[in-house]
Amino acid sequence: MRHAMNDFFRLFSNVGRKMKKQMIPLLAFAAATLSVNAAEYEAQKQTMKKQQQHCPEITPPTAPVVQNGVDVFVDAEFLYWYGKETNLVYAVNELVVAPNPINPAQQQFSFTKANSMDSSWDPGFRVGLGINLPHDGWDLYAVWTWFHNENTDTTSIPDFDLATAIGTTGARILDFPFGRPGNTIGVTTLGGSRASARWDLHMNQIDLQLGRGYWLSDHFSLRPYAGLRGAWEETDFTVKMRTRSGDVTTNMRTHFDRDWWGVGLLGGIQPTWYIIKNFGIYADLAIALLWGEFDITRTQTTVSADPVTTLTTFDLKERFKDDFNQFQTVIDLALGLRWQMYFSDDEYRLRFDLGWENHVWLDHNQLTKFNNGLVALDYEGRLYGQLSMTGVVFRARFDF
Repeated sequence: MRHAMNDFFRLFSNVGRKMKKQMIPLLAFAAATLSVNAAEYEAQKQTMKKQQQHCPEITPPTAPVVQNGVDVFVDAEFLYWYGKETNLVYAVNELVVAPNPINPAQQQFSFTKANSMDSSWDPGFRVGLGINLPHDGWDLYAVWTWFHNENTDTTSIPDFDLATAIGTTGARILDFPFGRPGNTIGVTTLGGSRASARWDLHMNQIDLQLGRGYWLSDHFSLRPYAGLRGAWEETDFTVKMRTRSGDVTTNMRTHFDRDWWGVGLLGGIQPTWYIIKNFGIYADLAIALLWGEFDITRTQTTVSADPVTTLTTFDLKERFKDDFNQFQTVIDLALGLRWQMYFSDDEYRLRFDLGWENHVWLDHNQLTKFNNGLVALDYEGRLYGQLSMTGVVFRARFDF
């Protein structure tokens, strides 16, 4: 038994000595391999650092890098726009076609033409102040837009006596579209030979944008932006009409006063295609969603008088007020030409833009409409038209 144990230990000792002789070269090779890999990794790491230092930015900013300035830019814009609001019909041409088969004392009328407000051009302005932030080429930009537009329009037909025309087939009249108080004075319609209207818009808007302008190629740049928008406007719309029935002359006047304000979110993109270094084509597409309040007052007066006796035979004044809150969607579009110049080692920039802009306020015409009830005016709803401001813009901007 003792001899067997000694043989076993001797065999195990011989195997251990042989394995030790074989492991030493293997361990030395592994250590050398690890050392070489670590050296190669460190060399590759240093090479990548050098490449990153010499590699340009993927989307370099378009703003000039100011060395001794304050990284501020200012712009001033001259606007020459016209404003238009749809569904503003101030008079309707009607034709007496035949007696009413149900009530022969009344006539049937055929609508032949709707007279809507025309457009007129007025100047406005826009001023902005921005700063190029030190973080990744971002910029912060605040801009105020002011615009006032006023327009008048008239339409007329040959003068007539309403008492005679109302029963004459083929007679033409101008009808009053904002609720006719005719039943209160004993006729089925109240029309005239001449109507006039006046539309007056005062618009203010302030935008605050956070954006980044950057180059996507040598001749194309893009500036996405997001921010806040606040706006307020006041609109007055007045319609007047005069009619004559026998010796009685009636003057009708409807006046709408709309006050609105809203605040909300804004987002958009501004691409520019450069034909050459200093000249290109720019565009702007933005959308805003504003939560606001409408405050609408409608006042209608109807006064009838006998010019011979100077006595007032009828005097009616009605006032209707409508206040409500809702979201307002605004779409901004622009396209134009751009010329710019860098100077003082590209540290400063002067830019001029000449373009065309279109701003659409969806369903902003919330003016109320009435029809002629059996006894008085019946509420019919709102007009739901679009408000748009369109025209030319000339912009000058300086980065310093």
